[in-house]
Amino acid sequence: MSLADDLAEQNPGDRLFADLQRAKERVAQKQLDAAYKAALVRIEELEGTVGLLTALGERPPQKPDKAPTRQRHAASAILVLSDWHVEEEVKPASVGGLNEYNLQIAEKRAMQAFEKCLLLLEDARQLATIEELVVGLLGDFISGRIHEELLETTQLAPLEATMFAADLIERGLKTLLKHSGVKQIRIPTSNGNHGRTTHKMRHATSAQNSYEYFMYKSLARRFSDEPRLTWHIGNGYHNLQEIQGRTFRFHHGDSVRYQGGIGGLSVPMNKAVAAWNKSHKAYWDLCGHYHSWTPNWNWLINGSLIGMNAFAVSIKADYQPPVQSFLIVDRERGVTRALPVFCE
Repeated sequence: MSLADDLAEQNPGDRLFADLQRAKERVAQKQLDAAYKAALVRIEELEGTVGLLTALGERPPQKPDKAPTRQRHAASAILVLSDWHVEEEVKPASVGGLNEYNLQIAEKRAMQAFEKCLLLLEDARQLATIEELVVGLLGDFISGRIHEELLETTQLAPLEATMFAADLIERGLKTLLKHSGVKQIRIPTSNGNHGRTTHKMRHATSAQNSYEYFMYKSLARRFSDEPRLTWHIGNGYHNLQEIQGRTFRFHHGDSVRYQGGIGGLSVPMNKAVAAWNKSHKAYWDLCGHYHSWTPNWNWLINGSLIGMNAFAVSIKADYQPPVQSFLIVDRERGVTRALPVFCE
């Protein structure tokens, strides 16, 4: 008998109080029943978790998924070298401390270009089979004496500068032959406008009046016993090469006329490419001359090794560090990489 029943028998007048007491007891019982059911559910969940952990512990170790299959297409790498101006001195005071350049720095930067090419080549081989390297030598390796100012800023005479540049290129090519792992190195060349022996450009006989043209000839003789090197020394302005089934047009870039203006180099370069494609369509154009690394979908303008100089400051050119260019030409997809090669 509950407390409410006892109260009801002893004092029938207190039945209301007894009913209230019984209601409280029913609520308390319901709460106990709900807590009991919740405890049973939680126990069941914990038993399931323990069973799962036990099963996982008894399960034999699983082998990891295989690495994704890499389909390596055949591809060629291109290293674009131009606008070294090896003998021209740049004093920091003339460019607000942005740059310094002399014979020793030129040597270090040139070797950096070849060494960085090897690193980029190794990285590209993760996705492509590369057995050919194209090294485009696109001119202005020397500054020459085409302006009076260069008589004061050049550290070597033109012939001496040409020999110095040739020695650097020879060292770089030997580095590539030794460490690149390619079967063939193809070398298309173009003459720059600074390496000329005449005061003004002579378009019909530019090769015959170019220190660089004879530098290329000399280098080809130095490597005459190396079957992995193939030289394509340009006599005219354009040097067309088939690379992975596509036509590439190599040239120095001085025929692309640019006098400043909105759009930068893109407008005159697009116009020049469109005009040249009317007679001989090319997949890509590669050139230098403007010391401004500028990529596009179907052309690339190379940077320079010399970097910022007083002339660049005077024409309000944007600052760029010394860079050259590295490209990958995939057999299936064409140009898949076009990267700056930082030379410092």
